Amino acid sequence: MSASKPLSLQLASTLAAITAGATSYFIYRKISNLKSTGSEESIEYVGDKKTISQLFKDEELLKAIRQEAMDYAMCNGLVMRQNTGSSSFIHAPCTLIPAPLPKQAFEGALNASSLFSKLIDKIARHPTYLETILTEVGENDAYTKKLLEILALDRKMGEKKQNVTLGLFRSDYMLQEAEGKDSKFPVSRFLQVENNTIAASFGCLSTRVAEMHRFLVDRFSSQSKPIGSITSLPPNNAAKNLAEAMFQAVKAYKTGEKVDTKDTAGGSGKPLMVGGLHIALVYFRAGYTPRDLPSEVEWDGYKRIELSRAIKCPCISYHLAGTKKIQQNLCIPGEVEKFLPLEDAKSLRMFFADQYGLQMPLETDSAAAIDDAIEHPEKYVLKPQREGGGNNLWLDDMKQALELKTMTADQRSAYILMRRIVQKPFVTALMRNGKVQVGECEKEVGIYASFLAGYTEPYQKVIGHLMRTKLVGVNEGGVASGYAVLDSPTLV
Repeated sequence: MSASKPLSLQLASTLAAITAGATSYFIYRKISNLKSTGSEESIEYVGDKKTISQLFKDEELLKAIRQEAMDYAMCNGLVMRQNTGSSSFIHAPCTLIPAPLPKQAFEGALNASSLFSKLIDKIARHPTYLETILTEVGENDAYTKKLLEILALDRKMGEKKQNVTLGLFRSDYMLQEAEGKDSKFPVSRFLQVENNTIAASFGCLSTRVAEMHRFLVDRFSSQSKPIGSITSLPPNNAAKNLAEAMFQAVKAYKTGEKVDTKDTAGGSGKPLMVGGLHIALVYFRAGYTPRDLPSEVEWDGYKRIELSRAIKCPCISYHLAGTKKIQQNLCIPGEVEKFLPLEDAKSLRMFFADQYGLQMPLETDSAAAIDDAIEHPEKYVLKPQREGGGNNLWLDDMKQALELKTMTADQRSAYILMRRIVQKPFVTALMRNGKVQVGECEKEVGIYASFLAGYTEPYQKVIGHLMRTKLVGVNEGGVASGYAVLDSPTLV
């Protein structure tokens, strides 16, 4: 590959083909490595066994589905490393059957995806708005302050700035249960948990889980009603479409203005050269937590990437547009309307959960929400400007923070308070490390979207979905962190 040319389109096309391929990575029928992770008798009923076992009246059938699921996962790349640095693999945590989901709610979220992408892009192209909303947060959160410093450097670049941007977004929802005809929620509907603009993970594994569920439904639907019908399983091509979006970004870079590749020193407006290669696109799989940027060395690397001519996924403004504080601020009447037509804004507001800012002096509604959260901590969650799971404060931890027993008012202002979404539990079977748990669960659905803008008409596409399921009573929702498992929907 020539060092003077960007990443070849042939290589990008090959990457897309490999990522989207349906062929098995390795095939064998007997998985002897899994015997240490749980015997075939390892089925745990969480809750009243008599009640929840109605889902699987035939326990032998459940064991058979479990074995087929493990075999399929190992034969088709639905795997994760058992431990960091380990050379052995285990199936990814997943459910044994797809989860029921209202078709109307699912399709509504798909339709809203393009509007959410446009909203993020519009916000990102107004850096003054980002700075206005996030400056006070940055004063009390070192990580956000560093991101704002990079945004300030980016703004100074002028014509040297790379205006082509690629967003691979995921908007996450939970299904709010209906609360009666005279309530705020006369019917159940999706409410947005968050907008992920950086490292929207599990696109590839979500595709694999959907394929596994299709296989299991086809194999066992005649033996078990809860398995469902194969015609109710929506297609999920997230893996292929994520790669296609990156391919389109590389094409956009190649067809853009010429840049001087002889200057390999990097810096503002210069091409990004690494190991003699001219980098067209940088995808941030990390960088969304302070743990990824422990010293100035890593921050300097972040700045070098952001100020280069490479297309970033996400660029710094997309990253900041996905923060919890921006999401909370958009709940204020008139904020979304600054960026979208009234009808579009009205459509998106249907997905907004109640959220409150905590800057001092407190707004009247925020003060009332704090009082209610202290009295009823089970109804709220306290969120910092972080991604990746395990960062939120719940119940007594949240209550003490709101009462300023564990943090100052300034520190509290870097958080947002969100009313929890109330779901109707459903029973399913979860499998982790070869062991199965059957119990009442809650689900979270994510819709992936791509948005490439800045050089011609925007390229945008709804590219797939992710479902995660966890046992009732588990607050966080991360899969890799051990809170939830991967799932897929069956539409009802």
